[in-house]
Amino acid sequence: MKKSSIISEATLAKTTSKEEIFNQLSQAIKNMNEKLDKLTNIQNEKLDKLTKITQNLENKLNGIKQKMVDHENNQR
Repeated sequence: MKKSSIISEATLAKTTSKEEIFNQLSQAIKNMNEKLDKLTNIQNEKLDKLTKITQNLENKLNGIKQKMVDHENNQR
């Protein structure tokens, strides 16, 4: 009976060890996902800023183009 008891304890020890490893890996994945989410948010914020800057520059360029057309029309 002692022999089966030792086997059960060894099996339990392995299971606990595997569970601990699984929990550690799960926590590491969760941490990495949280960091990835933060980085994605930062990237999206920067992309939004660049999009606004680009739109602003396009609007200014269109305004300059229109002034050039108006000026050329007035020269005729």
